[in-house]
Amino acid sequence: YQFFDKSVPFLILAGIALLEGCLQLLVLRPGAKKEILMEGAPLGVLLRDPYIVIAAGSICFANMAIALLEPTLPIWMMDTLDAPSWQIGSIWLPSSIAYLVGAYMFGFIATKLGRWLCGLLAMIFVGASMIWMPCARSFHGVIPPNAVLG
Repeated sequence: YQFFDKSVPFLILAGIALLEGCLQLLVLRPGAKKEILMEGAPLGVLLRDPYIVIAAGSICFANMAIALLEPTLPIWMMDTLDAPSWQIGSIWLPSSIAYLVGAYMFGFIATKLGRWLCGLLAMIFVGASMIWMPCARSFHGVIPPNAVLG
């Protein structure tokens, strides 16, 4: 709010959502299709599968890192870095952009590299960036580990 009006962030988000909707209409070309009913496995069978348990645990721990940072990083930046309010608000841009890029990119990488290895490397990067985060001494030092978390 320091540089623009209060409505500008919401207008940007609305524009991005509108652009995304138009792109989906162009690419996906929705139409009426006959639904194919598929029968899934029972929950008990899925919970006994070690690969599913490991994947669910990895997702939980990776999301826990962001969940811990969301309330604490702004307070830490105010106390330690004496950051102005625009830096506190914009610190989430690197992780958001990295998430958007990574969500599309890692599907292709995981098929080439292997899903388990891609997940292992992701967990190593999440752990390293969480260790790296408190070592930052400026706003610019917080950006790389935050982007890696994305």
